[in-house]
Amino acid sequence: MQILLVHQNFPGQYRQLAPALKALGHQVVAIAAHDRPVAGDFEVRRYDPSFEPIPHLPPGLASLQEHWQRAEQVAVLGWELRQQGFMPDICLAHSGWGEALLLKDVWPGTKLLLYPEIYARPEALGYGFDPGLPPEPPLEQRIALRHQNQRTIQALSLADAGIVPTEYQRRSFPEREQTWLHRIHDGIDTVTCHPRPGRVLCLEAGLALSRQDKLVTLVNRNLEPTRGFPQFMRAIPAIQAQHPDAWFLIVGGDSVSYSPARPDGRSYREAMLAELEGQINLERVRFLGRLPYEQLIALLQASSAHVYFTTPYVLSWSMLEAMSCGALIVGSRTAPVEEVLRHGDNGLLVDFFDTAALAETISQVLDQPEAFEHLRRQARRTILDHYDLPDCLLRQLQLIHQLIRS
Repeated sequence: MQILLVHQNFPGQYRQLAPALKALGHQVVAIAAHDRPVAGDFEVRRYDPSFEPIPHLPPGLASLQEHWQRAEQVAVLGWELRQQGFMPDICLAHSGWGEALLLKDVWPGTKLLLYPEIYARPEALGYGFDPGLPPEPPLEQRIALRHQNQRTIQALSLADAGIVPTEYQRRSFPEREQTWLHRIHDGIDTVTCHPRPGRVLCLEAGLALSRQDKLVTLVNRNLEPTRGFPQFMRAIPAIQAQHPDAWFLIVGGDSVSYSPARPDGRSYREAMLAELEGQINLERVRFLGRLPYEQLIALLQASSAHVYFTTPYVLSWSMLEAMSCGALIVGSRTAPVEEVLRHGDNGLLVDFFDTAALAETISQVLDQPEAFEHLRRQARRTILDHYDLPDCLLRQLQLIHQLIRS
């Protein structure tokens, strides 16, 4: 088969599926908006995502302009591929940046399988969830969400089916759209992400740490409120009061992925360090930035207690990878996490805003690590039973073949 994958940050969510398709002998072509090398020797056609915005457009219309310009650039690349004889049996595309909006105009008879990710709701931004925010968003935020969701629905209306990784994400969509969506996770590589209780993590010259060193870990793409970074930081003083020998290893960049940037221009890391100045022994805290994948897995394997918090939004791969590594997860009692994590069975749950409970729970884990070993084993079992990569890939491939045959 000929297969087209469209994702501005390719491979993105196709990082597992793309090599699997190629290994099966299919011709795989990708369209991306970056110039970085891509592992796997894929044919990647690239477009320039920069464009000249129309002056004085409201934010929603400016975003619409960007999405349509991306769609047009992808369509031009697609037309070049068509002229060269490439007629894909199916196109797979993430709908988040508008790239899929014109694919059916290039290949009218080709099946289109979308990855729409989530239907954006106010609680993902904290409204109606964060007690420090109003229960409802201001009008300009409502308009921005409406623009975002309308483009997602528009893309879905052109597609033959959609795929989302979790039930929470599927149910975020209006009921009439849910019938189009198949819940199939991208898959967790449980061979790479496996438990190694004796793993030693070498961070810097002369500093080698293991689970016996009381490692409290947090992994975010970027350190921001959507993923509970402030709550984690505010829990550190109470944990250090009971366990002054504990280490806090924090992975993530200083930009933002899902939360708004701070109006003062500071990163959330800088803001939290200023807020907690003098309350934390920073010699026991390491901000590691973004780690190479192999070192990230080593950190998860060595973790004594791994914190994963999120507002009602998409669930990160990192929590499932941590569970596959046998990490003990202390998660937020929010719907995306509760879909996977069951308190006292395969992890521990605390309320998102209860910093005292977070600190006390972590301290209990550090006090009696052996009392929680069964949670580590059951976390691994959960991933093997429901998110193992070969099973997830098989279900994705079955859906692809089903769409092509229909």
